[in-house]
Amino acid sequence: MGANTQLIAEEYITGRELTVSVLDGRALCVTEIHVPGQFYDFDAKYKVGGSQHTVPADVPEEVTELSCGWAERAFTILGCRGVHGPTSSGMRTRTSSICWRLTPNLE
Repeated sequence: MGANTQLIAEEYITGRELTVSVLDGRALCVTEIHVPGQFYDFDAKYKVGGSQHTVPADVPEEVTELSCGWAERAFTILGCRGVHGPTSSGMRTRTSSICWRLTPNLE
């Protein structure tokens, strides 16, 4: 690795892949992403037929409230006000219905 190389490693969390879109600081809904493989990679995200989405996600109300709240807080903390269009935050849940990961996406 060169001197300017940065690396982030994190535990892989098995569970349901969820995302919450936020527009103007307000969560829109929770979406569940279903992928044919194990990972939601580039092909699964961008290629036709790479993934299926369930909108709104069929999750307990507790997961919806927690996911939307975290996504709205991420929007605020990251200073996304003024971002044109929606932002989204990806999350994973385990069978215990607890969100374990938050990955903001500002594209």
